[in-house]
Parts: sequence; C-alpha cells; structure tokens
Amino acid sequence: MNCHCGNKKAFEDCCLPFITFEEKPETPEQLMRSRYSAYCTQNYRYIFNTYANAQQKSLSVEDIASSAEDTIWTALSVCSTSMDKDNGLVEFKAYYRVGSRFFVLHEVSKFIKQNNDWRYTTGDIQSNSGQLDIKRNESCPCLSKLKYKRCCGR
Repeated sequence: MNCHCGNKKAFEDCCLPFITFEEKPETPEQLMRSRYSAYCTQNYRYIFNTYANAQQKSLSVEDIASSAEDTIWTALSVCSTSMDKDNGLVEFKAYYRVGSRFFVLHEVSKFIKQNNDWRYTTGDIQSNSGQLDIKRNESCPCLSKLKYKRCCGR
C-alpha cells in the first residue's frame, strides 16, 4: 500500500520514520507530508511536536485531536514547494470526509527551521477550500482515478 501522503513508497518507508522520530524531515515538503500522514493515523502528538515553538504555546495535543474528530483524510496533492536555508512554503490540497460530505483544504503552509529541524508555523487557507459538490460520474476526491459512484460514493 502507498503512503497516506500520496508517495508511491509504503508508509513504513516514507512517513513513518519521521513520525517515530527515527529520521528528520530534510525539507518542508517532507514535514508537511508526514504531518498529513500523522493526521491520517491520528498521531496528534507528532503534529503538536512539529509545530514551531511559538505556536505550541497556544496549542495542546487534545486541541489538535478535537479539531480532527470525525475527519477521515482521503488524499493529498502537493501543488508547489519552495525553500531557502531557514524558511519554506508548501501549497497543497488535502481532501477529507466528515460523515458523507467531502471537503478540500487548500492551504499554503509556512515552515521555519528551529534548532536545525523544520517546523510548521502557520497556513494561509485559500478561497477554494470547503465542501465539494461531487456528481456521481466525476472523479472521486480520494484521487483513486475512479468515478465517484464506483469508489467513495457507493
């Protein structure tokens, strides 16, 4: 099975080594993908630990878990990335389901390097985020390449 983050590698060879702190993400994109996989696997401690120090002061693991309650993450698409020595941006679309309704979170995430580790700071949610209106014959929002009626719309 491919990793939750959409890479062709298995989860165990892709994001899991980051989530278990066996390896450190070398780029903001690797960190963002591993954070997405952590949401998929409900590893909210990792998500908290990968926030920048300033953001951690106003968050808790419980806050993060509560905000993700009833959310099933279905697919991730990375639109663009950029980075320099200490800052990075990752634009992505994360697809998810709450109950029978599908949504997309389109965000430009900001990252900084703290103590030689990449950390998430903030994200700018784009105007096309929100609930999706999916017709039966359209492509499924889980990015399976199947029609919605033959995939998640069953």
